[in-house]
Amino acid sequence: MTAVTLCYGGEFEPVPVAVSVALSVIAGVLFVYCEKISKFPLIDLRMLKKRKVAIIATMALLLNLTTFLYVQVFPFIIQSPAGLMLGELFVGCIMVPGSIADMIMSTSAGVWVRRKGHKPVFYLGGVMIIIAPLVYFLLPLSVITLAAVYTIFCAGMGMISTAYLILMIGTVPPDRTAGATGLLNSYTNIGGMIGPIITGIFLATFSIKTVTNGVS
Repeated sequence: MTAVTLCYGGEFEPVPVAVSVALSVIAGVLFVYCEKISKFPLIDLRMLKKRKVAIIATMALLLNLTTFLYVQVFPFIIQSPAGLMLGELFVGCIMVPGSIADMIMSTSAGVWVRRKGHKPVFYLGGVMIIIAPLVYFLLPLSVITLAAVYTIFCAGMGMISTAYLILMIGTVPPDRTAGATGLLNSYTNIGGMIGPIITGIFLATFSIKTVTNGVS
């Protein structure tokens, strides 16, 4: 991520980028090696050999990446002149309904998984995540539109994150649940790190400097 950040904007300096990439590769190789030879690894990478575990981990990474994309881009849309040009208070007001939807749907998803299985929850959550950006592009930009977009996304995100956590625990033996949840949390954190960097690069790349009432 450091290398990607250094590659963007300004004058490209190959030495810092090359050093960052080299350090990342070395650290990654050492980490994998140490985890393989350890009797009690922090993250049991052997679990990824199971197809279902690998799919769940990838899903967690992508879902958290998208979540942080929303979390970072929404304040920009709400406050910037290209968006609604509103104050900080409106950022919280618009995003609070999404947090409430996340709490409600996450709890409900746990009940639905026990009654209906994982697939209906995944399908419904996936449809919500797809619908959310469509609402943004189809409706006029307004406080209600942004609140609806974030609420729909958070509802779907809460359902999927609960479903894949339950599925992960049910996939591995009882004595491996701690390692499985640790692996899942690691992939979630990786997604959370990548999301803001991607968002920041896109916002910086497509931003245009303007002056409004003497303010740049």
